[in-house]
Amino acid sequence: MKITFEDIMAKDPCEFPEHLVHEMFPNGLELADWTPEKQREVLLSELRIGLGWAVRVGLVPLWSMAGWDLSGADLKNADLMETNLVRAKLIGSDLTDARLDGANLGDAELTDTLLAGADFTDARLEGAQFTRADLAGATLAGANLKKAGLSEACLSRATLVHAALDHADFTGADLEGAVWPEGMELPQGWKRSNGLLQREQ
Repeated sequence: MKITFEDIMAKDPCEFPEHLVHEMFPNGLELADWTPEKQREVLLSELRIGLGWAVRVGLVPLWSMAGWDLSGADLKNADLMETNLVRAKLIGSDLTDARLDGANLGDAELTDTLLAGADFTDARLEGAQFTRADLAGATLAGANLKKAGLSEACLSRATLVHAALDHADFTGADLEGAVWPEGMELPQGWKRSNGLLQREQ
């Protein structure tokens, strides 16, 4: 099935610049050409900001990325809403300001990953390893972080409202200014002040 460039533009890509749409699909789109390899190619280019849009408007299917090795990749501003990244390796990758709401990163490896400003709303992060990751200002509202490893991670100003944190490891993490779930036991060495976490003196 061939989708023309005009068909694509009719999808109203208001969140995706037209010149990038043209670069992503210069001759329209033959669905048979949308393979996992093509999805990976798009993800590793500046076109990654439009991947989620193309999926949401029904242009392309979203291939599972479970187990993919994307270590060291530049994924800034990537739109990865509701993607399957179970057991994926993202060691040292840059996902600054990425959209990962609703994504499944169970048991993923995100050691030393840059995730400042990333959106993990309602994401599944059970058992994921965020050792030394930069999650400053990240949104983790409603995320499932059970048994996640966040030792020495930076979570300053991060939002964890309604997050599930059972058995998560925050040893040595920076939680200054983070919004902690109500009713959840505070990590050792931290107190709540005006609704935000503050290191005990």
